[in-house]
Amino acid sequence: MDSLKLNLGYTPIEVKSTPEYMKKLFIMPDSSDRFVEFGVHLLDMIHDFFKEKGGIHSSISLEDLGKIFNNIEIPRKPRLIKDVLEEIKNNIIKHSVKVSNPYYIGHMTSAIPYFMILLEMISVSLNQNQVKIESAKASSFVEREFTCWIHKLIFNKPDAFYRKNIQNHRIALGNITSDGSLANLTALSLATAKAFPADGNKFKGVRKEGISRALDYYGYRQGLFLVSRRGHYSLCKAAAILGVGENGVRYVSVKPYTNKMDIDKLLETVEKIKAKDKVEGKPSKIIALVGIAGTTETGNIDDLESLAEIAKELNTHYHVDAAWGGGALLTESVRKMLKGIEKADTVTLDAHKLLYAPNSMGMCMFRNPEDSRYLYHTSNYIIRKGSVDQGRFTIEGSRPFACLKPWAALKIIGKTGYGLIFEHATKLQKHF
Repeated sequence: MDSLKLNLGYTPIEVKSTPEYMKKLFIMPDSSDRFVEFGVHLLDMIHDFFKEKGGIHSSISLEDLGKIFNNIEIPRKPRLIKDVLEEIKNNIIKHSVKVSNPYYIGHMTSAIPYFMILLEMISVSLNQNQVKIESAKASSFVEREFTCWIHKLIFNKPDAFYRKNIQNHRIALGNITSDGSLANLTALSLATAKAFPADGNKFKGVRKEGISRALDYYGYRQGLFLVSRRGHYSLCKAAAILGVGENGVRYVSVKPYTNKMDIDKLLETVEKIKAKDKVEGKPSKIIALVGIAGTTETGNIDDLESLAEIAKELNTHYHVDAAWGGGALLTESVRKMLKGIEKADTVTLDAHKLLYAPNSMGMCMFRNPEDSRYLYHTSNYIIRKGSVDQGRFTIEGSRPFACLKPWAALKIIGKTGYGLIFEHATKLQKHF
């Protein structure tokens, strides 16, 4: 019965759990030839999946798929690697979605360059933990170089600035995150800390005393985030996590057809907030204004330059969520569509979208690297004061060496290569 459920076509060999067997699993197989054998077998499985003809997924029903994966107990006895690989082939790979299929256009997940598979193998094999230099020696420097590239791509400050800060461990040009949601949370967390800073001994800052005490101390009735109705749902989640609350996200209407934030409606929204403030007898604090560079639903880009000017007038943090469209900055012909992004205080960009890296890796870049101090934290047992650890500036703790993939991709494909990809995509979009 087990062999039938595993879809192996044979009865798996029983393996005895011994210290010697465990050593083989954790150190190395019996020989390098054996290791290569497994690697070749795995790559063959993946290649077969890619070349298989047919639809975007198998015809198995969700109900039947659920029956395959309904064991309620953790396996007690070990099994051979080849048997588990065969199970993966028959029960997982076989029924996975072919996101590289040209008919798969429902979401922004797509095919990736084949060399990403090799880079993933390197990353997993090294198993670096980016939180601390002691577990991420060379990879910490790669991460800083990569964030420097992306920072320059967005903000384009003088070369002297980047030569000074590319490996400056006292600040962060940006953070690598697990995805765009965490990048947006990072940006809005920074914005909230800036909006309610410490004031000597009277108030120790919102990070220590919380949003309720911060509002009370500074005399505000509420904190608000302003964003287009096409804004990503992660912004609402971030508001809930930060204590601003989902009701603290004020959605601004978009223009018909273009789906860009309506600037007139934004100004109306601000005036309505001020009018309500007068009635309530306390002002609101607009913590951040968020522009979108590539909406999830329609791909449209807000008028980033106008939003930058309004944010300046409101004396508020300006964040641009460019998770979807930020990669287009690599191409000069498309870059003009994102004019004004360089004026943002923070920018979100996803490597697993237009940089064509595998899922998932986000980034939150800081125009002023000194702003990273609003995220700074230390601990006695890790990321200590005076250390060079990347984790001092990140919300996340343990992180994989995810930036290896887009870092290498920028070397292998280059700006010109990405330009060709984007130009081709633009032609297809116009034809479609």
